[in-house]
Amino acid sequence: MFDISPIYFGQRKELTWIGLMTMAIILCSLLVCFFYLRTEVILRQDVGYNRDRDAFATKLQQVTSQIFFFKRNLKLLAQNDELSLPLIKPTPESRQITNYHLDLARDILEADVCYLLNRSGTVVASSNRNSPHSFIGKNYAFRPYFKNAIGGSPAMYAALGITSHKMGIYLSQPMYGHQGKEVIGVIVIKLTADQFTPELSAANNQVIMSMVTPEGMIFFSTYKKYEQSWLWQPRHEMVTALEKSRKYGSGPWPWIGLTKISDNEALDSKQNHFYLLSSAINYLPGWRLVLLDSKRHLSVSFIEVLRDSNNKLIVITILLAIWGMAIALYLFTRREIIRRYVNTGELRKLSAAITHSPVSVVITDCAGKITYVNPKCEEVTGYSAQEMLGQNPRILNAGVQSKNFYAEIWQTLLSGRDWHGEMCNIRKDGAKFWETVSISPIFDQRHEITSFVAVKEDITEQKRIHEALIESEKHLQKILATANEGFWFLDNDAKTVEINEALCLILARTPAEILGRSIFDFVDDDNRKILTEQLARRQRGETGVYEMALDRPDKTSVTCLFNATPFTDERGQKVGSFALVTDITELKRITEDLKEAKETAEQANQAKSVFLASMSHELRTPMNSIIGFSQLLYTDGENPLTNQQKAHIQKVLQAGDHLLQLINGVLDLARIESGGIEMAIEPVCMAAVIRESIDLISPMAASRNIEIQYVMPDESIFAAADHTRLRQVILNLLSNAVKYNKPEGGIVSLSCQRRGSVLRLVVADTGLGIAADKIDSLFAPFDRLGAENSAVEGTGIGLTITKQLVELMGGSIGAESEIGRGTNFFIELPLAECSVAPGNNCRPPVKTQYCEITGDYTLLYVEDNPSNRELLAAVLGHSANLKLLTAKNGREGIELAVAHKPDLILMDLNLPDIDGFETLQRLAELQETKDIPVIALSGNAMPVEIKRALRAGFCGYITKPFNISELYRVIGSILNDKTKKSC
Repeated sequence: MFDISPIYFGQRKELTWIGLMTMAIILCSLLVCFFYLRTEVILRQDVGYNRDRDAFATKLQQVTSQIFFFKRNLKLLAQNDELSLPLIKPTPESRQITNYHLDLARDILEADVCYLLNRSGTVVASSNRNSPHSFIGKNYAFRPYFKNAIGGSPAMYAALGITSHKMGIYLSQPMYGHQGKEVIGVIVIKLTADQFTPELSAANNQVIMSMVTPEGMIFFSTYKKYEQSWLWQPRHEMVTALEKSRKYGSGPWPWIGLTKISDNEALDSKQNHFYLLSSAINYLPGWRLVLLDSKRHLSVSFIEVLRDSNNKLIVITILLAIWGMAIALYLFTRREIIRRYVNTGELRKLSAAITHSPVSVVITDCAGKITYVNPKCEEVTGYSAQEMLGQNPRILNAGVQSKNFYAEIWQTLLSGRDWHGEMCNIRKDGAKFWETVSISPIFDQRHEITSFVAVKEDITEQKRIHEALIESEKHLQKILATANEGFWFLDNDAKTVEINEALCLILARTPAEILGRSIFDFVDDDNRKILTEQLARRQRGETGVYEMALDRPDKTSVTCLFNATPFTDERGQKVGSFALVTDITELKRITEDLKEAKETAEQANQAKSVFLASMSHELRTPMNSIIGFSQLLYTDGENPLTNQQKAHIQKVLQAGDHLLQLINGVLDLARIESGGIEMAIEPVCMAAVIRESIDLISPMAASRNIEIQYVMPDESIFAAADHTRLRQVILNLLSNAVKYNKPEGGIVSLSCQRRGSVLRLVVADTGLGIAADKIDSLFAPFDRLGAENSAVEGTGIGLTITKQLVELMGGSIGAESEIGRGTNFFIELPLAECSVAPGNNCRPPVKTQYCEITGDYTLLYVEDNPSNRELLAAVLGHSANLKLLTAKNGREGIELAVAHKPDLILMDLNLPDIDGFETLQRLAELQETKDIPVIALSGNAMPVEIKRALRAGFCGYITKPFNISELYRVIGSILNDKTKKSC
C-alpha cells in the first residue's frame, strides 16, 4: 500500500493555524456583533455560506480530477495496438478483440459507452453494439470531437446524443498507425450524468450544484429538473446556430430566468436575490461549476449601517478589514487541508482500485527495482509480493525478446515517454505467457523520474485465439488459392473485394484488372439482366445457382455456373455476397453435342419407325392377296379342290402365316426398343392365363404328338403383369417347347408356384437340349443356335421379344438345359394381391365371336390396289345380301358415297390422291355421308397408326392380310349394330 503519513504530519502543522484563526475570528465576531447590536440593525449571519463554499470548492476539485482521470486513461487506451486492428485490417476476428477491449475500458472507466471510428468518421466497433441505440455503422464525421482528433488533437465536446438521446461529454483521442505518424482513426468515450452525479451531490439537499456549458446550458445538475435548461435566456441566433450544428440536438430549451453570471451573484428577472457561486472547470474550457441556492439571500442593509454610523466608521472599517483577513486566511487554510484530505481520499480510492484491479500493476523505482505489485500480478506470475519486491522485472524474462527490445523500452522511458507493447514472460512454474504492457514514468515536482508504473494484462488466451484465427485465415486462403472453382467476393455495391487464382484463369485477367471493379464490367448487355436479378435476390438474403457468360479481354466469352450466397457480419447486417464460379463452357459444348446427337438419334428412330411402317404396309399388301385368295381357294365349296391341291394351298397358307409372324415379330421388337409398348400392369389370375394359353397351343401339340402336362395353380394366385403380354410370353415358351421337342413325340410340362414375394412359372420340354456355352445366346435376336438348318420354322426373335416383355413387366427370365434331356425355361414375376373372391377372378378363355350378317347392305371399298379390290369382291361375293362398290382413290370414293349412300365404307389409308384420313374428314363434313360408318383396312399395323385412325373417327381397324372370319365378324357387328339403332 502507499504511505500517506506525510499528509497527516502536514495536517498537524495546520492545526496551530486553525486555533489562531479561530481565536481571531471569535474576537472580530464579538466586536462586529457589538456594533451590530448598537445600531439596532439585524445582520444575518449565514452559517451555511462557508459550508456551501467549502463543499463547492471540494466538488470542483473532484470534478476536475474525474475529468483528468478520464482524459489520462483515454490516452492510454488509444495507445493499445489491438484496438487499431479493425482500422488496419477489418475482419470479424479483429473486431472481436477490439470489442473485448472496449467493453473492458467501459467497465473500468464506468463510462456510458466507448467506441472506435475510422478515418471517414464511421463507427466500426462499440461497447453498445448490442443496444437498440447501437453506434455501429453511424457516421459522426460532422462532430467537432472527430474533426479535432482526426487532425491529431484530443478534444472534449458536449452534445445531446443523436442516437441515444442522452446528454453527454464526448472525449476523443487520435489513434496512430504502427509507425506512430499517420492518424488512422479516433477512439471516443461518452460520459453522462452517472459519472458526475456522485461528485456534484451535496450533503444539503437545498443546495443546487450544476455544470454549465460556455453557452449557459445546464448540462448536469443535482436538481434534475434544471438539466438541459438555460441558466439565463440565450439569444435566439445562438440557439439557431447550436441547432444547426447539431451540438445539443433539437430545441428550444426552457430557461430558469437568471441574468448572465457575474463572479459571485446573479439575479432573476423579478429581482429576487439568489445565492450563487461559480468557477471555471479545468480541462473543460469555458465550462463553469455553479452553486445556486434559492432559499437564502444576502443582506443589503449592512452597507447602509456603515453609512449611518459616522462616529464609528473608521473603527468598524478596521475591524471589518481584520475580520475579512481572518476569514480569508481561514478559508485558504481550510481549503488546503481539504485539498490534501481529498488527495488522501483519492489515493485511498486509487489504492483500492489497484488492489482489486483485473490487470497486473508493477511499480519500480528509477533503478528498475520492484517496489510494489498488486494481487493480480501475484496470481498471474505465481510469485508472492515478498519474492518480487526488490527484484528486477527481468526475473520474468522468458528469453523470447532480444536485448535490443528491452534497450528500446528503457530508451523510451528514460526520455520521459510512455511505452506500450506485448511481452512474452515466464511464470514461476516455467510456463510462458503473453501480456500487453503499458509502462509510464512518474515525475516529481522538479520533473525528474522517481519511478515507473507498468500496467499489464494477460493475453495468452487471446494470443492463442488470434494466432488460431490467423492460421485459419491462411488455411482458408490456401484453399481458395488452390481450388478449381473461382471465388468472387463482392460488396453491397457489386464491387470486387476478393478473388482467387482460379477466377483469374477463368476471366484470363490479372488480379489488378479485377479487384475494385464492378462485376457488371465483365458481362455484356444480354447477361446484365440476369446479373441484376440475381444481385437483387442476394440483397433479399436468398442463395441461388445460375448460369451466366463472362467476357474475356480477347472478345470471347466463357459460360460459368455461379453458386452465390449472401454474406453478413456478426450483427446480421449484409456486407456483400460471394460465389463459387465454375467454367462450364466445355460442359455446355458437350451438352449441346449430346442434344444434337439425341435429336439425330430421335430422327433416326423416327425414320426407322417410318421405314417399318412403310415396310409393314408394303409387305402386308401382297400378303393380303396371297393369304386371302388362298383362303378362298381352300374354302371354295362350289369349285372344291383336290386333296393334292388343298395340300399345296395349305403349304402356301403356312408359308404366309410364317412370313406374317416374322413381320409382326420385327415390328414388336422395334416397338420395344423404341419404348412404344405400354404395359397395363394389374393383378392377373395365373390359372386363367395358363388355361387360355393351353387351349390355344393344344391343337399344335396334338398335331406333333406332344403331351402337355400341367397342374392348374390355385385361383387365388395373382401376378402383377399385363394380361395380354403375359399370355403372349407363355404362348411363345409353350410354342418353342412344342416345336423343338423330339420328332417322334415328347412331353411339355408347365408348373407355377410361389417363392416368397415372387411367382415362378416353369416351362420344360423333353427335346434335344442346348449346350451350356450357348445358353447366353438364347435371347439374342435372329440367333437360332443352328436350328435354322432344321425343318423347324422360326424367326429367331421370339425369345428376344419374350425376354424384353418379361422385363417390362418387372420380372426376369432364364433357362437351364442338358443335352439329350431337354430344356427348362422359367420366368419370375412379382406377386399381386387381389380382393376378388376365388372362382370369380379368372377371365374366360378368349373365343372368336362370329356375327351372322342379316339383311341386304351396300358396301363401298376404297382401294388403289386392284388385287385387293378383287380379293374383297371375291370374299363378299359369297354373301348374296351384300352389294360391293369399289373406288380406286379418295375422290372417287366420295363421289360414290354421295351418289349411293352405302351402309358401310371400307377404306385403305394410303390412297394415291388424298389419304384415308382426309377422305374421312371430307365424308364427315358432307350432310349425305356424315353418318356412314367407315372401317380402316390397311397394311400398316403400327399401334400408333391404329390409335391415330380410331381417334380420327374410324369405327374399326382391320390390318392386312385379314382373316376372312375376322372380316365378317367386324362387318357384321357394325351393320347389325346400325340396324338396331335405326329400329
